[in-house]
Amino acid sequence: THSIPISVLCAFILDIFIQHTSIFDFLNCLVFGYTNNSDILKNIIHGGGIISMLKTCYIIVISCSISGFFSGLNVFENLKVKLKEKNLSKSSIFLVTVILGIINAAVGCSQTIAIILTLDIVKDFYEDEPNDELALDFSNSAILTPALIPWCIAALVPCSVLGINSYSYIPFAFYLYIVPIVHFIRKKFQIN
Repeated sequence: THSIPISVLCAFILDIFIQHTSIFDFLNCLVFGYTNNSDILKNIIHGGGIISMLKTCYIIVISCSISGFFSGLNVFENLKVKLKEKNLSKSSIFLVTVILGIINAAVGCSQTIAIILTLDIVKDFYEDEPNDELALDFSNSAILTPALIPWCIAALVPCSVLGINSYSYIPFAFYLYIVPIVHFIRKKFQIN
C-alpha cells in the first residue's frame, strides 16, 4: 500500500529537481499520462496516468459487486457444502481452484471476476493454511488460467495488441498450463 505513494514522491523529486519540470506539467502527467513529441520516442514512451487506470478500476468495482451479489444470494452455498463434505486433500483443493478459476473466467470474461469468485468459493478450505499457501495456489491457478480462455480479457487484450488471433496462441502458452500442472504434482506428492 505504500509503494505507489513512495513511487509518486520519488518521481516528483526526480522530475522537479533533476529534469526541471514545472509542478503543473508533473501533475498533468500524473493525471493524463506522459506524452513525448520527439519523433523517435513518440510511439514507445507514452501513456500512463490516473485516467488510464479508470477502466481497470471499473472492472474491479464491477467484479467485486458481482461477487457480493452472488454471496448475498448464497448462489455458491450448495457447491461449498458439497465440496466440504468430500474432505478434499490439498492437491484436490488446488485442482478445484484451477477448475473454478477456468469456469469463472469463461463465464465472467475477466481475470478479476475469476479471482474474486473463485476465492469466495474456496476460501474456507484455506482457513487452516498459511496465507502464503493461499497466495501460491491462487497465483498458480485463478490468476494464470484466465489467459487460456480466448474470449477473456486476459487473452483478448494481449492478442489485440500483438495483432494475433486469440485462439492461435494457446498451444504456445506453455507457462499458462505447465505451472498449474507442476504445482498440482508438487502438492500431490508434497514436494517442497
